[in-house]
Amino acid sequence: MTSITSTTATNNTANTTQSASSAATATNNENFDTFLKILTTQLQNQDPLSPMESSEFTNQLVMFSQAEQDIQQNANLEQLINITRNNLGTSLVGYIGRDVEVKGNQLYLNSQKPNNIFYYDLPSQATKTTVTIQDSTGKVVRTATGNTDVGKHEFTWDGKDSSGNLLSDGKYSFTVSSADKDGKDITATYSTINYVSGVERTANEDFLLSGDLRVNLGNISFIREKTTS
Repeated sequence: MTSITSTTATNNTANTTQSASSAATATNNENFDTFLKILTTQLQNQDPLSPMESSEFTNQLVMFSQAEQDIQQNANLEQLINITRNNLGTSLVGYIGRDVEVKGNQLYLNSQKPNNIFYYDLPSQATKTTVTIQDSTGKVVRTATGNTDVGKHEFTWDGKDSSGNLLSDGKYSFTVSSADKDGKDITATYSTINYVSGVERTANEDFLLSGDLRVNLGNISFIREKTTS
């Protein structure tokens, strides 16, 4: 397996930095315009018999120059961020054709795969565990008995409903209901294995695609190496 932690961190950092840079550029542009108006007004309305001191005028020109440099630095930073995002987007293409483990209970059923895998992690011992699979409308299509032991468990689904019929490709979800010996509910954490079929880029974020399921990079735990025939 290949960890995606560094890729996710880079993507999140780039998005955060880009937003901060854009905000800073807007502020600097506003300050620059305001400063220019004030300086122009001062020059237009100064007393010809008592003009502005040369040292004061020089200081204001220095401030003018610094504001201009700040705007240029932010423009350069945004350009660098865009280059970083473009490089990251290109690298994500390399994940197409791999399986990713995704935090959460969403899964894209792919009939081309022999098995579809869920994981659920129980924080304490249960006396009974029921796995429920639902389609995108919330309709229950399959129920099964799950493991009751503490820890992470794998559930392999063949893509069939409770009557043995093969279901259509699409988005599905699963939940696990567990209770301890006192009848108290146990809250499990979930993850799924999804096949990466594509990459989607938006203005602020990049996603991996599994069918029509969008996978946020921050929810990916591992990416498995491509299998060779």
